[in-house]
Amino acid sequence: MKKSEKLLLLLLLVLAVSFGLAYHRLTREIGAVKAEMVSEYLRQEGFYFNGELHPAETLQIFEGRPFISYHFVKEFMAEDMTLSASGQRVYIPIDKAHLDFEDQTLNTYLKENLVDINLPLYQGDYLPLDTLAKVLFFEYGEVDHHWYLLTEEKVMTGRARGNLYINHNLNIEGARLEGDEEVLGVLAGEGVFVVSDHFVGFVREKDFEESSGDGRYFSRYSFREQEPLDDPFYLVWDQINSYEEAVSFDPVLVEKSADVISPTLFALNINGIIINSADLTYSRWAHEEEKRVWALVSNAFNPDWTREMLEEEALKSRFIAQLVLLSLIYEYDGINLDFENIYLADQELLNDFVREASEVMALTGLPLSMDFTVPEGSDQWSKVYDRETLAGYLDYFILMAYDEFWASSDVSGPVASLPWTLEGVLKTLELVPPEKLILGIPGYMRVWEDTGGGNTSNVLSIKNRDSYLEERNFEITYLEDLSMNYASRREGNTLYRIWLEDETAIGRRLEIVKDFNLPGIALWRRNFIDEQTEQFIEENLD
Repeated sequence: MKKSEKLLLLLLLVLAVSFGLAYHRLTREIGAVKAEMVSEYLRQEGFYFNGELHPAETLQIFEGRPFISYHFVKEFMAEDMTLSASGQRVYIPIDKAHLDFEDQTLNTYLKENLVDINLPLYQGDYLPLDTLAKVLFFEYGEVDHHWYLLTEEKVMTGRARGNLYINHNLNIEGARLEGDEEVLGVLAGEGVFVVSDHFVGFVREKDFEESSGDGRYFSRYSFREQEPLDDPFYLVWDQINSYEEAVSFDPVLVEKSADVISPTLFALNINGIIINSADLTYSRWAHEEEKRVWALVSNAFNPDWTREMLEEEALKSRFIAQLVLLSLIYEYDGINLDFENIYLADQELLNDFVREASEVMALTGLPLSMDFTVPEGSDQWSKVYDRETLAGYLDYFILMAYDEFWASSDVSGPVASLPWTLEGVLKTLELVPPEKLILGIPGYMRVWEDTGGGNTSNVLSIKNRDSYLEERNFEITYLEDLSMNYASRREGNTLYRIWLEDETAIGRRLEIVKDFNLPGIALWRRNFIDEQTEQFIEENLD
């Protein structure tokens, strides 16, 4: 071999070694860059809507739960959604195609009468993702700080294999999939965006195998199956005044032996609309506590709105259809009607409304109860109720046996003396079968200030009773004629008077339940009593 050829061969060898080292170094650097890109991707927080990455602030976490921007929903998911005049809620038209229950009568009723559903906004701009998913039908979740939302018309179920890419251009590999895990996917960019419990990313279309299956419908959210309540049962109302209160409710439950919780979440508005203040976490919390939830719906104590709804067949049926849908969405176990302050002339219209509501609710399997004052009161607060007729439609008839003396009364007196309570029960039992009559009991009393020239009063809950009395040195005596304890003290020209709600008064009421074999009690309201009173009820109700 010539010297020149040896030099050339040596040069080629040196170049080859140099190229190999350079290639190895370049490959290592590319790998490091790729690993850094993947690591950066895994660290970033994003929101994927049908595989398209959106700013993370589109979705916010409040109270440990995801909420989504109303503006985003309207732009990308529900263009026909409207904002209320108050700016506090949105109205979403109902897609009738999704009303698919096993009962055809219920299907027809809802399709004919449902118009829309309203959801309250949180923090002025956000909607709860869990509730919205049950109205607009989408899948959502979170994996490694990445939230995703897949709409019903695009989501697919299947299996993915091969390379999992971290970008829709399919040029940055993230992991390798074996194809043995079921995933959800949507077509996105040049491939398919896929999610599972463990990963999010993109695969090539050829690496996604779609499974057969039908879409999601309301019928998949069936009403909760439940056994009849054992008598005597214990219901406690929970006063919730706003959606914010429903979201951040107190999870500490004093009334641990209660069987049913009835939160004040729905109220009539104009045009037969139910104003919704409900939140899905409330019913799920109650169910974890092994309590049933009977959502309370009121007529807002507005006789004009009530007349409008009762008179117009379309509005009446719209109202009832909303009750059914709301019960389904929020996973309720029953409905409690609290309709008060109604024109006496509308008595027959009220009968027709309760009859129709009972017929429709019977198709859902959910019990329907209604609240009533004691008989023989004022026209709009008592005489308007055709008790005998209404009792025939209802599963339970709840007698609100309290406010014998109202806060605005000219004369001071007990919230509910025992003779007055017994008289109310006896008069009601002349019209209502005992197996339907639940006795409502107060968890409060009033502190009256009598000055001789008039009086005023303030509510005092049972849980605050003892500390209030001890701090002010009240004198306590037992009133034989009322079967109640009475507290009083004088300060100057003012006489402070309290007809006490305590174990003595509650014990007498529980005896009435036993004497007439009533199905139970209803306590107004949650967080008004203390643990000692709760224990007393638990021990003496059965």
